[in-house]
Amino acid sequence: MGERSSRGRRAELIALTADTVELRVSRRPANRDEALALALDQYVYCYDIVHQGTETVDALSAVLECSDYWIFWWD
Repeated sequence: MGERSSRGRRAELIALTADTVELRVSRRPANRDEALALALDQYVYCYDIVHQGTETVDALSAVLECSDYWIFWWD
């Protein structure tokens, strides 16, 4: 992922399978702009989290503001 998404956040690997990565992060985005930038980075890394999950990058950013977990999957 991009530098913006990892700066200041430690991520602990919770689960790893052939097509899934689950992480627990130590710090949520501090504000809406940071959450949107992180959501864009995550979308570039794994577009399925939007296309098959939240449906919009804006909705993903809202999830990132209130969750300590990042989940990525690929079909």
